[in-house]
Amino acid sequence: MDTRQLQINALLQNVTNITEKYNNVYEVLWFDPKVSRTLCLSITLPPQFPTAAPVFRVTPQISHPWLDVNGIVIGHKKLGTNWNQHISLANVTNEIIKELKSNTPNVQQSYPGMGMNNPYYYSRPIPPPTTNPPPIPRPPYPYQNYQGMSVNMGPTPMSNNVNNYMQNINDNNNDIDINDLERLSLEELKEILNNENKRKEYINEKDKIKEMYNVKDEMTLSNKSLAEKSLSYKENFEKLKADLKEQQDILKAEKEKFESLMAEQNKYVSNYTPNQLYSSLHQATSEADRDSEEIANNFLMGSISADEFLKKYRTARKLYHLRNEKMELFSSNQESFFSK
Repeated sequence: MDTRQLQINALLQNVTNITEKYNNVYEVLWFDPKVSRTLCLSITLPPQFPTAAPVFRVTPQISHPWLDVNGIVIGHKKLGTNWNQHISLANVTNEIIKELKSNTPNVQQSYPGMGMNNPYYYSRPIPPPTTNPPPIPRPPYPYQNYQGMSVNMGPTPMSNNVNNYMQNINDNNNDIDINDLERLSLEELKEILNNENKRKEYINEKDKIKEMYNVKDEMTLSNKSLAEKSLSYKENFEKLKADLKEQQDILKAEKEKFESLMAEQNKYVSNYTPNQLYSSLHQATSEADRDSEEIANNFLMGSISADEFLKKYRTARKLYHLRNEKMELFSSNQESFFSK
């Protein structure tokens, strides 16, 4: 789980009465007897969160050292340039709520977009003193005057970071078909709320829900067709797979044969290196010299006749001189030796 989601989970678990208003926009509502109003703290998480700082805004607008003229929280020491991804979003939220509850000046009446038509406007009498904390009032229905809500952040530096983000949220929710709820009576709304069948019937009658189911059916048919088409390739795929394995086996056998022949070739080539050839030639020259000397000794001892001596001795000495000449040529010029 990434850091962003961990921060959001901690926020939902550790902040009392927090709800998700829109995607990446969370709200905390509480009734403040000092101003006889319900205050709303909204937390907007920009796309770069937690690297970028969240934006806190209080409505209706109040005068407080931590707030700018548009209700944006700028006084907390961990916001703005001091923010980093390791700061706990839940702790900062609780600290802001604690500060607002302990030090809440008067509500300002001239606030753009606020007034009797705003869904978070409450005008209630101050409750009598009691030892128990005042009950948290029920928030208004989310659809009430939804289209008339203003998200004017003003030109403050921190609000500029989320102007486009809030605009995208409004654009994505403009097509929600919930205006017909305003025409229903309280009993009908309660019936829809408490009766699951009625609620399903109401939801399924919506054009967008029907369109969603149609798209779902089309996607199901498309996926089924694609799956059947993929399965039709199975036989050919298995055949090609078997052919590939056969070719791999042939390649493996040919490779082993090639390596065996290369080893045999290297064995024979090692016997015909220049040094090996020179050594063999030197040995053959020495043998020819010994043979001629042995023929001469046999003639001196009378073992062979003069004619036989001349014939054998001449052949042996000729062989000796040829081999000796080749040795000299090999030593002086190997190229001349091989060409000869």
